Amino acid sequence: MAEHVDQEGSNTSLDDTPSGNGIPTHTTIPDHLLRHNISDDELQTLSDMRRSYLQDGKWVALGTCLGALTPAYTSLNKAYIVEEKLTTPLSAGDLMQVLVFFGALLIFITLIIVMGGKEKDAGDLVAEIRARDKREDK
Repeated sequence: MAEHVDQEGSNTSLDDTPSGNGIPTHTTIPDHLLRHNISDDELQTLSDMRRSYLQDGKWVALGTCLGALTPAYTSLNKAYIVEEKLTTPLSAGDLMQVLVFFGALLIFITLIIVMGGKEKDAGDLVAEIRARDKREDK
């Protein structure tokens, strides 16, 4: 294994032995990690500014789903629930209301699943940063 320093000053380990597919692998290791010091007020401001557009999309989908619930239920009730008379087929407008409801429901459920493991609450991030070891720079 050979090591060399590239133009940016980071150490690069070169593994000359090919991996399973015959391609040599390269691992880059930085010389040092940059750490930034910010005040508690700045940290709180950053956590307040953090926005998740997936979160906004989730609430829009929920609102659309709830708004389309009554018209979709009425359309399905009129088309498929028999009350002593023959049912009527879904019209184009009724079908559109049902599709909007189920489409918004599908988007809402998908965003819940996607956001479940991906999003980290800003409050958790702030607590994690505040819990770091406090040390004096030398």
